[in-house]
This record gives sequence, C-alpha cells and structure tokens, in this order.
Amino acid sequence: MGRPIERYLIHPADVELGSNRIHEVITHPNVTNRFELRFHSAHRLERHMEITAVALPDVPGVHGTVITAHDVTERREREVELERRSLHDALTGLPNRTLLFDRLAQTLHRRQTTGVAILFVDLDGFKSVNDNFGHDIGDQVLIEVARRLVAVVREEDTVARLAGDEFVILCDEVEDPALAAELADRVVATVSEPVMTERGEAVVGASVGISMAGQNADPELAVRVADQAMYRAKRSGKGMYSFSEDETPVPG
Repeated sequence: MGRPIERYLIHPADVELGSNRIHEVITHPNVTNRFELRFHSAHRLERHMEITAVALPDVPGVHGTVITAHDVTERREREVELERRSLHDALTGLPNRTLLFDRLAQTLHRRQTTGVAILFVDLDGFKSVNDNFGHDIGDQVLIEVARRLVAVVREEDTVARLAGDEFVILCDEVEDPALAAELADRVVATVSEPVMTERGEAVVGASVGISMAGQNADPELAVRVADQAMYRAKRSGKGMYSFSEDETPVPG
C-alpha cells in the first residue's frame, strides 16, 4: 500500500507545514509560492530545501503543479553561525551582553515569574595572571572559569560574559535570597580553585554582587545594582559576596 512521499523525505516537524503550503498552491492557481522545508537525505542527514511551487492547471502539457527544490543547507548553516556569533562571546562561547539583556528582559516581563536573582561576578587577581603568565594564559583562565560557572548553575540558568573578567548569572524563579547566597558561595568556591596551565598554576578569586528583581523591573538597572553590590563586596576583601541592599558583605 502506498504512502505519502513526504513521510519518507520531509522532516517530521515540517510535514504539516509542507502539507499546508502545498494546499495553498493548489487552491491558488498560477501563484508562485516559495517556502523552506527540512528534509532527510538518504543517509538521514538533515537538509534545508527551498521549495518553489506553482499550480498550472490550464497550461498545456502541465495540467498540474510544478515543484522545484533547491538545497540551501550551507546558506542556512552560515546564517545560523552568524547569528550565534552575534549573540555569543567569541572566547568562551557564553551568551554575550546582547543575549543576556534579551533573556533578562523576557524573564522580567513574563507574567509567571516569581523573582529573578542576578549575580554579577568579577574576578579577583586576574590582572596578575595576565601580567605574570601572559594574555594567552589569561584567556585559558577565562575559558575555564566560564566552564566552572556553567557547571555550578541550574540547566535553565544563564551564564554570560559581559566583558574582560566580568560575568553575569541570571537565575529565574528565585524568591528566597538564601538560594542566591548559596549560589554565590558555590561560585566563589569553584572560581578560587587553581587553574593548571602549561606555565604553572594560575589562581584567581571572585567577588559577587547580587540583586533580586521582580516582575517588570528594568533589566539595565537590575544588572547595574548587582554591579554596585559587587564593588562593595570587592572593597571588603577577596572572595566576598554582597546583596544590593546589604551594608556588610559576606565571605564566600
């Protein structure tokens, strides 16, 4: 018994889209319709195809629908890569400032959010690493710090690199400041572990500022408040964290 050919070729997620588009073509004769679908190749590799379809029921020798397909996989991959680069830090692969603020704005404007914790992380002693070991080792340290930060947060949290040795952690659905404090403790502990490099052991620390933001808070202000809390923690010594409303920073 025969089966529709799209069940063999079109990506399952695009079958309905493909059927709808073809229906539009058939019901609107002589109108060219262009759209893109994902297909599986013979080796089950995903390919992106640009489809051009037009129904020509009154054209002699045709009396049907003409469909052509052009493989645009490489173009789509280039577009995806360019978008990824525009939203991610080139060194660490973390979300950059643009993506961080986009996610933060969406989170703060979501109706169901109960609270957001923003941790501003600045490395202690990073300049000494660059001065003593060189900037290439400094880059290695930043990459390792990024990996460690991702490892200590929840899967749904965002770790972003703003610039230099500054990182921001965005945690949604955090009502209890104690949970943010526990994360700050973990951040300070994991960052302070030595980083082994080909030129020896590199050691940095972390100062952390925390702000708690509610629904519809201003994203720029929420991060700036966490930044200010971080500076208060840093002035009190290395390996400290401070909430935005605190006067006394706490050791991590």
